Amino acid sequence: MKTLTTLIAALAAAPFLITATASARAETEPVVRDDAMPAISGGIEIVVGVSAAKTVGDAGGGMDAGDLVGSATEVAFELGRRVTPNLTLGLYSTAQGNAEGSTATRDVYTGAAGLEADFHLRPGFALDPWISVGAGLRGLLVDEDGYTILVGAELARVQLGLDLRVNEHIALAPVVGATATLYGAQKTPMADFAELTDKGIEWTFSAGVAGRFNVLGTRR
Repeated sequence: MKTLTTLIAALAAAPFLITATASARAETEPVVRDDAMPAISGGIEIVVGVSAAKTVGDAGGGMDAGDLVGSATEVAFELGRRVTPNLTLGLYSTAQGNAEGSTATRDVYTGAAGLEADFHLRPGFALDPWISVGAGLRGLLVDEDGYTILVGAELARVQLGLDLRVNEHIALAPVVGATATLYGAQKTPMADFAELTDKGIEWTFSAGVAGRFNVLGTRR
């Protein structure tokens, strides 16, 4: 996890480094120039991200989410349409594998999918901060002497990011996020799906980087 965190930090810093000037006056000039950039409207938007994630809280049924999942690497894929320069509507999916809760005899996996809306605050500039809000379904699988499966709802998935637009089609962004999950049903090796007792809220916090790719549409 320390290696992953170092890698993410290096990737997040890369856009700043590659835009630094080589002139003698570089020390007095901004590393990243916030130039005007054509705003995107219409077309397809694809986002791929990787984050270091930490899960805490109550998974329900007397299970501690921190012990069950803990830290993990999360990958995300998003597909949407840039309805206006300020708004993207689309689908998201996430997956975590090899979670900290995994042991020599237990493997833990979790994933989610849902709907989201991205709100871009400065779509006509090279530096474009945004907020993403979504909700969907989430599942948790524990492979230990058979399968235990939890299913429930991602009540809210919120992310904050800053697009560093490389050109009209590509942007890189550091991203932080938080997700609240409520599991409602459980299947164990001994019993089929049934309502989960003692429901609680599971929280997942993440920090990482994402690449945004825009195809088709218009540039204003």
